[in-house]
Amino acid sequence: MSVFDKDKKSVFKDISANKSFVENAESSTIPPKKSRGRNKITNRRDKTYTFYCTQDELNELERLASERHLTMAEYFRIKLFN
Repeated sequence: MSVFDKDKKSVFKDISANKSFVENAESSTIPPKKSRGRNKITNRRDKTYTFYCTQDELNELERLASERHLTMAEYFRIKLFN
């Protein structure tokens, strides 16, 4: 007994590959990744912020940061972006 029935064999006979489509698919190339899709948005948080304060104000800011167990950079990042 055959694996395929007579009805199934007739279905597979109808399937054929379009030769010109296959040749065009082989010769075409995919563009490089840099030219596809949207451009990557730069990270806006990679900036340097400068501000001026007195030594007393700086000491107060260091105290507030240490109370939260943060470094000065982490403390300012939270203050600026939240």
